[in-house]
Amino acid sequence: MLTKIKANWKEEAVNHFMTELIDYAGFFPSASLPLSEAIPNYQSYIAA
Repeated sequence: MLTKIKANWKEEAVNHFMTELIDYAGFFPSASLPLSEAIPNYQSYIAA
């Protein structure tokens, strides 16, 4: 069975990987943000 493959699938895969690679630093202890502040901040950043 032959399947048509998108020509830029590698570029899309790398783009997705790199955008999901770095998490919001507010979740890490060194940020010293309370979770009640870090979660809304993160949601606003991923919505942008």
